[in-house]
Amino acid sequence: MKRVIACAAIMAAIWTVPAAAADKLIISSWGGSWKDLITETVAKKFTADTGVRVRLDIAEVGPLPSDVESELFRIAGEALTNIRKHAQARDASVGLAAVRGRLRLVVGDNGRGFNLRRSRSAGFGLSGIEDRARAIGGRAAIRSTPGRGTTITVTVPIDPDRPPEDGHLAR
Repeated sequence: MKRVIACAAIMAAIWTVPAAAADKLIISSWGGSWKDLITETVAKKFTADTGVRVRLDIAEVGPLPSDVESELFRIAGEALTNIRKHAQARDASVGLAAVRGRLRLVVGDNGRGFNLRRSRSAGFGLSGIEDRARAIGGRAAIRSTPGRGTTITVTVPIDPDRPPEDGHLAR
């Protein structure tokens, strides 16, 4: 419980320092696996705050470069924020796996969905997810159907020649 409180306090400080510095602080202070971090600081808190159950399917993907793990953490957080604000969902899911030389992050919900064409001008959440994916050499695919929910899939190439730097999450 102390870890959850400490991570919550660190996450509250995100707004007072640059995003990359905040992510590095969260990740380095956590010292656990990606699944543990998502479970303890995001999924449990998200469920407690919203009542939306979050199903996790996080595979062990090995050490990641810090910029990749930071952006994936931010993308998952933004996707869950969108679910909280807009989806009216009962259930959500977060998955991470290595598939054919790529990392695949999938965040979905069973909420009300939306018309993707109309939503592009409504806010920065979806374009921010796409920008973050591009920043780490990946791409984001957003699929939504009114009345049937939304799925965001981010794929990022795994570069075996790139060292994990100070990556901590995906041990």
